[in-house]
Amino acid sequence: MMFRENTNKKIWEHLVDQTLLEDDILPIVYYKPFKFSRFFLQHHFPEMDISEFVDKFYYAERYFNQVQFDELGSKNSDFLEIKSFLNQKILVYPIFFMTLHNLMNMHYVFWDQKICIQYHLTEYNMPFTKQPNEL
Repeated sequence: MMFRENTNKKIWEHLVDQTLLEDDILPIVYYKPFKFSRFFLQHHFPEMDISEFVDKFYYAERYFNQVQFDELGSKNSDFLEIKSFLNQKILVYPIFFMTLHNLMNMHYVFWDQKICIQYHLTEYNMPFTKQPNEL
């Protein structure tokens, strides 16, 4: 719903309410979509109280570590080639592999300009469409 810009408040309120009815902890496999939904809800519905909804992420947040994917940049030569190209040919020096909100890795970041370049390796594309994943 987030990637399709669904801003129907009634649907989002229902999703939040149903999540709050669950007594069990949030499984780690659902952590990223729920964490993304937090920022989506804060942006589109700032008046909505989502504090209890965010509390449901507590245990998954403790065990999920996005920083573990930072080493992908130094292990894969494609990322280093792009970094070298940016540094040597274009003369720009981005932050290399920055983790934001324990949620996403941004590959080449120009923080002051609020620009990020994401380089998607074909081996991590979705199997059927061969396109990069929305997450």
